[in-house]
Amino acid sequence: MDHLTRHLKILSEDIGSRSIYEPDKLEAAALYIESELESAGMHVLRQEYEAHGVPTANLVARTPNWTGDGPVLVLGAHYDTVQGTPGADDNASAVAVLIETARKVVEAAPEKSANLLFVAFSTEEPPCFNTDLMGSRIFVQRSKQMGLKIGGALVLEMVGYFSDEQGSQSLPEGLDLGIPDVGNFIALVGDEQSGELAAKTHQAFDESGAKLPAHPLVVPDSGDILAGLIRLSDNASFWDAGIPALMITDTAFLRNPNYHGATDTMDTLNVDAMKKLVNALAFTLREWES
Repeated sequence: MDHLTRHLKILSEDIGSRSIYEPDKLEAAALYIESELESAGMHVLRQEYEAHGVPTANLVARTPNWTGDGPVLVLGAHYDTVQGTPGADDNASAVAVLIETARKVVEAAPEKSANLLFVAFSTEEPPCFNTDLMGSRIFVQRSKQMGLKIGGALVLEMVGYFSDEQGSQSLPEGLDLGIPDVGNFIALVGDEQSGELAAKTHQAFDESGAKLPAHPLVVPDSGDILAGLIRLSDNASFWDAGIPALMITDTAFLRNPNYHGATDTMDTLNVDAMKKLVNALAFTLREWES
């Protein structure tokens, strides 16, 4: 069993539903992610806080040669789920890719990781969604308090569901977003301040040789005109703090019919496409440091 498959199995099947309403399972997920990031060569800091009276933590992983002396790039993903769902795509897929990208960066080019942070956020889902108890909001707030200069963030949100069937990609009615109707690509979603980050990331994906189609989607201002589509994850926490950020996604409910449901299981995911995403991200992160 390869690493990505093992992460998916442990998070979505062995642990399963992992929400703030299920603190033991949420903590089990945190302990697993912490252990895997450490085995990948990371130094992991627990950024602890309470949400609705439940202790939880963001997991902030630094590479062995971390200095943080330049603008920092964050690769992040939330690890909680909607209660009662296995959350294979939402968001075990993103956590698995986060861990394996960290592993690949350290193994392949440890000297190019001094300003990279890998962060697993807690409490992205309800009842904390869009409140100050979102793990990503707490991370951004505390980072500012610490004087950490975040130059950009790549937020992984549902990255495992792909289809080559015509019409498998839904499009918002009445909006021409310039994306195809075949759901075999990754979307790079940014707000107005994130345009340069989107362009650089798209170029890096193309140059990586990963052969994973990527489509940038940059919207005006802070994405308010499409809030119901593109402000539904941790990327909004960075946007609202004036930090360029991209949501890297399979487009969630615009493609995956299992969104927030009991059928969001690992057998519906494309691990080969996720491996390509790991390769594209590792190349992109190394380019950030170049």
